[in-house]
Amino acid sequence: MAVNEKLLHTSIYGYYLAVLCRILMVGDLTGVSSNTFFDLYMRFNSRFLTKWTFIVILIYYSSMVLSHFLNLIFGESKSSYKLRRFADALFTTIVLPIGMYITIGFWIVYHIDRDLIFPIWLEEIIPGWVNHGVHTFNLVLPLIDLFLVKHTFPPWSEAVYYSALYCGSYTICLFGTYFQHGFWLYPIFEKMTLFQSICYCIVIYILVLVFHHIVKHAAIKFGISDMEIQQKEKNHCSKKVS
Repeated sequence: MAVNEKLLHTSIYGYYLAVLCRILMVGDLTGVSSNTFFDLYMRFNSRFLTKWTFIVILIYYSSMVLSHFLNLIFGESKSSYKLRRFADALFTTIVLPIGMYITIGFWIVYHIDRDLIFPIWLEEIIPGWVNHGVHTFNLVLPLIDLFLVKHTFPPWSEAVYYSALYCGSYTICLFGTYFQHGFWLYPIFEKMTLFQSICYCIVIYILVLVFHHIVKHAAIKFGISDMEIQQKEKNHCSKKVS
């Protein structure tokens, strides 16, 4: 399983690096017709939730690949153990639940009215395979990871805290952009009052916790219990330290 983990994580990491390189290589944009959405995207593209979560995914797979490298060079150690636990915390509380929200939300809106979220002209900047990389495979590949690799789920209190920290930080970014520049990053908020927008963000946070709960119990049902994994890792770490 260890060899498979290394191969899986390295392959997925390589794919996401390719997506990142293509995002950075947007090329000459002079031929793209300017409009409000285009200007918004180019000026504030780093503030969209998709970009935030894509960076977290890169951090997760970077941590996993580094952990495998440390184990390969130095053997299993306390440092690689802590790095693995950090990566698992990102994976179980942000990568998967936020990824589920992004993928489901994006494609629902896309099929209702793609101009609200990914108009045709945007394909001149972002090719289809890159779009799938940040809106489809941002969930598909981590799900494959979930069912092929055993992960340690943090206690519920920590999951609530990490999710609140991430969602809260992005909510500050979202509302901060609105109060500073006078417009919303997402058109859907333009149809809501300020109070409704706050309630919407709270609902999304609760939904993220629900997704986390579903993922955790799916992992327990189809694999080894997360509590069993945690106990084994604690025992293993204690032996290494002693």
